[in-house]
Amino acid sequence: QDYIKDNDSLVLLHDQIHDCDIVLSQIGSLLSGFQVHIRSLSSELRSLHEKSLDLGVRLKNRKLAETKLAAFVEEIVAPPGLVNAIIDGEFLLAGK
Repeated sequence: QDYIKDNDSLVLLHDQIHDCDIVLSQIGSLLSGFQVHIRSLSSELRSLHEKSLDLGVRLKNRKLAETKLAAFVEEIVAPPGLVNAIIDGEFLLAGK
């Protein structure tokens, strides 16, 4: 008789457990999708990190080249006074 009396409670408990299983299955699916998305983001972050490191090296190399070229250009550029003298013809006149 106790089993018959508890039958309604057991049926209700069974239904609740079934509903919980469905919800847990849905949560599991959501988490699986989230995990796939996280993996994709992680892969993109690694790629961006590698590109960032590459750009950093390239920038460093360009700055180094700029420094060396600036010093070289500074050495080979004619001073403004000489340029003006050549343009004004004073250089040619002074040689005569």
